[in-house]
Amino acid sequence: MKAFDNFDWDAFWYNDSNKLIYFKGGKLKEEDIGRVEEEFGYKLPDSYIELLRSQNGGAPFYTLCYYEEDGEFIPVYLTAIYGVDPKLEYSICGDSGAKMIYEKWGYPDIGLPIAFTINDGHEMVFLDYSDCGSTGEPKVVLIDQKNDYKKTLLAENFEVFIKSLRKYLTMVTIDEFKALSEDEKAFFIERLNDEFETKRVVEYLSAIGVENLSSRLLGALARAYNNDRKFKKAIGIMDLIPESDRDAIWYYRYGYIYTYRRFPNTEKYMLKALEMFDKAVDIAKDKEVIDWCIEPIECSGIEGFLMEHKTEFPKIYAEYVNYKKTKLDKPDEYDAEYEKRWQYTTRVSKKIAGHYGVNWIFDQHKYSRYAFAVEFDYAMIESFGEDWHAQDINTPINADELLVVYRAWIKNKDQLNENEMLFNKGELIEERDNEMQQVEIMAYLKPDDGISFSLEELMFKIHNLMANKELRGNVSFEGFDNIGFFDKKTGKEDRANGLPTILVCCGI
Repeated sequence: MKAFDNFDWDAFWYNDSNKLIYFKGGKLKEEDIGRVEEEFGYKLPDSYIELLRSQNGGAPFYTLCYYEEDGEFIPVYLTAIYGVDPKLEYSICGDSGAKMIYEKWGYPDIGLPIAFTINDGHEMVFLDYSDCGSTGEPKVVLIDQKNDYKKTLLAENFEVFIKSLRKYLTMVTIDEFKALSEDEKAFFIERLNDEFETKRVVEYLSAIGVENLSSRLLGALARAYNNDRKFKKAIGIMDLIPESDRDAIWYYRYGYIYTYRRFPNTEKYMLKALEMFDKAVDIAKDKEVIDWCIEPIECSGIEGFLMEHKTEFPKIYAEYVNYKKTKLDKPDEYDAEYEKRWQYTTRVSKKIAGHYGVNWIFDQHKYSRYAFAVEFDYAMIESFGEDWHAQDINTPINADELLVVYRAWIKNKDQLNENEMLFNKGELIEERDNEMQQVEIMAYLKPDDGISFSLEELMFKIHNLMANKELRGNVSFEGFDNIGFFDKKTGKEDRANGLPTILVCCGI
């Protein structure tokens, strides 16, 4: 059967492209085919010649293909396809064609370069004759110059390659999306999610109607809402998936939602997240899903909850322990050290979990306690509403002593308060006139009642510590990070007897 039988070439070529003057040649001549085959010693496949008959090189409207590597789909974006017009610089036999690509760019002579990608010559699409010989049917491969000319298979032949090309994701119309098969819809939506095109995912799937979506597409829609941090909507979509279709990924996504949906019930939601992750690990058939469950536990500051409730969630706990073992230089010594470390950090993790949403800007104004309380109240109402005092965000931090570390620029040690010392580096570089140096400062704090800090009290004390320092634009509070236990006199780590120590995270 003839190559590309009934193929719509008019829809394939993008003839408004600015690439045309460089890549689109004149009408195909048989002598040009012969010239290429004679000069380079490779017989052009019939399917490539058929493409040249439709148009002698140019820019395709369908520019996107994928290859799979380690379970992930890697996109390849074409910009132009070579023709064989010898008058053009950018053709197989042109001045910037195959000969130049071999000799100047160092590509291996395994066949013929036929297409550019968006990486401008640092990766090229080739007809690969390595297995079939110079007169056989070549495969289509991608060669990555920056990765030691790594070769990756894209298609078994040129016709399959061209037919695998897709429109750039955001150029697909709603009607075109509706016309796809169920598997094609799912693949398309998953790739949009990979590129965080969440609004487009919602647009395409809403056009079909949520009530008409398969469980697979409902899961993809929930993923989009998760990526957009619209957790309430994500939960609503997840609940539409029938119980019979609730696999390990379903439980992972539900756990992810509760990991980051912290307010107003931080502890309740953290435990719900661990319950979901434990179930996901229990039924997971794919190690990748288990790894997904571990990531939010490590990154979101809920390790302490897992350590305290390890008997309730034994499966995710065991996987998390195994994961942490791989991070140690001496895994044989891991278990005791791991347990000891996390018993310590648990004390702080629960106390500071959930404070990442606090809205505050540090400046060089030193407040009275009353004035700060008024300003802080305004800021919290803006973020959490008038009842923020009753929400979990305002849970007291039950520590009768606390060390706080923050970063600032100072000229000399005279700017340190009585309860502060330089942390980590220990000393300023030799002091110079009027020259600022960035340092980490550790401060010792005690609550007014000797029992616990309210959030407002802690923020007040931190703000006034910073007020005589330069922050260089890093004034927006972004949360606390638990960094362990340190000695209040020496500033050195002391896991056994040190005080809970938190880092104040600030951004622009």
